[in-house]
Amino acid sequence: WFIIKDIYMIDIRPDIHEICFPMVVDRDFQISFDIQNIGYDGDIKIINSQRILLIKCQTAHNCNEWTKHLSNLTEQVNDVVNKTRNQSDLYAPIR
Repeated sequence: WFIIKDIYMIDIRPDIHEICFPMVVDRDFQISFDIQNIGYDGDIKIINSQRILLIKCQTAHNCNEWTKHLSNLTEQVNDVVNKTRNQSDLYAPIR
């Protein structure tokens, strides 16, 4: 399962409820879903400063849905971006 929340997304194994893949929206966060960008039809590539995640979609509808939600995440984060770099180089405002 993937959970998208505020400034991060996580992969949770539903059988043991373990977080396997936390991914924070940072300055390098980007989403590629164009076939020529990643070379696969129906896949979404998500990149941040720490890792790369490739999501393989079963249908075009699933790909569009994922892209929509991930774009919303990026837009929400951009609305509250602190343009100066904080200690962890994340979009989260300094508290």
